[in-house]
Amino acid sequence: MRKTTLGHSKPNHVKLFIRLMLIPVIAACGLFAAGCEAAKGKPFAEKAVGEFHTQLNAQQFAQIYAATAPEFKKSTEEAAAVEYFTLVHTKMGEYKSANQTGFNANSNNGVSSVTLDYDTEYANGKATETFVYKVEGEKVSLVNYKINSDALKK
Repeated sequence: MRKTTLGHSKPNHVKLFIRLMLIPVIAACGLFAAGCEAAKGKPFAEKAVGEFHTQLNAQQFAQIYAATAPEFKKSTEEAAAVEYFTLVHTKMGEYKSANQTGFNANSNNGVSSVTLDYDTEYANGKATETFVYKVEGEKVSLVNYKINSDALKK
């Protein structure tokens, strides 16, 4: 007659196999949860893009800069950013509309990063824009902004 006790009823190699199989499942669940947490910041970043365009139309370039993330300010001085936003507004004209073409969301230690891509219509032409925002709760700050348009090359 075989004697078993709770927790010791399966041979050791079976227990090891089960534990090894659980590691990727647990890791995948963690990555999925982090991705879901990062995606929660997407609506806040989308709202910030709207505010960016409103401020760009109103020529509130210093206010745009003031709301950027420390990472943005570390890489770009205010005068250079204001000059760049002025150039964008002068060459592109008034913002008209945008269509989101893609997004990516990541999370690291409770801080999310949301990248939003747009096909944008300005008074003087079309552009593609990429916004990268840092999202902490409901607080959003611009980390990077890129615009590409033939109208800027003129």
